[in-house]
Amino acid sequence: MPTHKVTELLVPATELSDREWISVTEEWVRVLGPVFKGTRFPRLGELRLSDDISALDNQLARDHVEHELPLDLEGIWSSGFFSTPPNSRAEIPIWGLDRKGNWYIGSVEIQRTSGGYRSVYRLLSAEMHGSTLQIITQSVKPELILAEIRGQIAALQKRARMRFEHYEHYGQLLDGDLALLKKAGACIPY
Repeated sequence: MPTHKVTELLVPATELSDREWISVTEEWVRVLGPVFKGTRFPRLGELRLSDDISALDNQLARDHVEHELPLDLEGIWSSGFFSTPPNSRAEIPIWGLDRKGNWYIGSVEIQRTSGGYRSVYRLLSAEMHGSTLQIITQSVKPELILAEIRGQIAALQKRARMRFEHYEHYGQLLDGDLALLKKAGACIPY
């Protein structure tokens, strides 16, 4: 169950300040701690920057980009929204929260070239380093961070339910995951 503090802040009488959003997000991360430890989360390398760009690890390999990204690190990963005109470059912010509760921030630089009807995206550089939620909120709205965390937890719940329904005879193996995700779901008001 969410603490009184989370409940109080999730139904505010006035608009929340950035500091209050940060406080709510930190409380969510604290409440969801057992879910982070007991569930398989997507790897950083599985992050897709857009529908036109493949998973980050595939794109990095394809474009031969030198990087030191921890692509096997599991967590909640997100990239900023971007719009790149044809024949130009863009820097896309990426951020994440790993299973241990550590925050990360970084960026990926892409180049878009136009070849007739189809654009081709090429990764030019990628970097990421440890951070804090306060630093990340300087470039990403805190309410968007919380929405991303909630959305990815909800997606994990849906996948666990689907796995459970399709493989009921393996139910005992999934009970632990499902119980943790149900507990997290009780914390997520929709």
